[in-house]
Amino acid sequence: MLLDAIIIGAGTAGITAAIQLTRSQMNICLLEKQHIGGLLHSAMLIENFPGFPNGIKGKDLACQMEKQLEKLKISYILEPATYIYSDKNSFTVKTTNSTISAKYLIMATGTIPLPIPIQFPEAATSLIHNNIESLLDHKGENIAIVGAGDAAFDYALNLSQNNNATLLCRSLPCCLPLLYQRADTKHNIKIINNVELNEIKKEKNQLELIIRKDNETGKLNSDHILFAIGRKPNIDLLKTSLTENEIELFIKNRRIHLVGDIKNNLLRQAVIAAGDGMRAAMEIIFNENSCDNRKC
Repeated sequence: MLLDAIIIGAGTAGITAAIQLTRSQMNICLLEKQHIGGLLHSAMLIENFPGFPNGIKGKDLACQMEKQLEKLKISYILEPATYIYSDKNSFTVKTTNSTISAKYLIMATGTIPLPIPIQFPEAATSLIHNNIESLLDHKGENIAIVGAGDAAFDYALNLSQNNNATLLCRSLPCCLPLLYQRADTKHNIKIINNVELNEIKKEKNQLELIIRKDNETGKLNSDHILFAIGRKPNIDLLKTSLTENEIELFIKNRRIHLVGDIKNNLLRQAVIAAGDGMRAAMEIIFNENSCDNRKC
């Protein structure tokens, strides 16, 4: 069966597109490799999404979105997409256990963390992270966070609810002032500016971090270290499946839509992603209706 659209990624952008296409009675398939909501699960508090005057926890917003999918009877497949085939009239997406074909493809695959820029002993692998979700259940630990932006400070505020957090900023903080103010008032968050992480060692069940500040070398012991040093578009699936010329042509012809964080660089906000998803869905709907009117 040829569907109208395949949506890869069930974060804010993908969910919004799925909702609008379903409301227009289009047949879709929503694919997600991990869990509904994407990076919303990493956000401690979202304060700029309209309709929540007191803000809302990221995981709670993700939960509300999942309930909306259920209410509209929008099913989804929790499997990673592994390859995309294309021809003149359709796209075929293979997952671990499924093969789905559709006329349009919406890529809402978001971003992935930048590689950790420092070597570390293999024995320390389980203590080194580039995603906060693996740390959210930890309590009573000392966690170092490398980064100076919004994500790093949001992670520190989140983890400080049950742990001690130390922010290692290579420069002065470049986060939202309100995030800095909140972190600065927390007794269990320490902010170290203009510091470089030179080496990571494993000492018994802890990490020994070799840091350099003001031309002096020091040591910092930590149970875990979390890198929040930036993210890049998660576009590898598309690039390994199609040629650059094919991708450019399909995007130009509005057969492929890139929505949300995959294309928004520093403008990675849930409310922007929602708008992207809605725009892609509306363009597909208008194009199909126009096609019907022309009997093409």
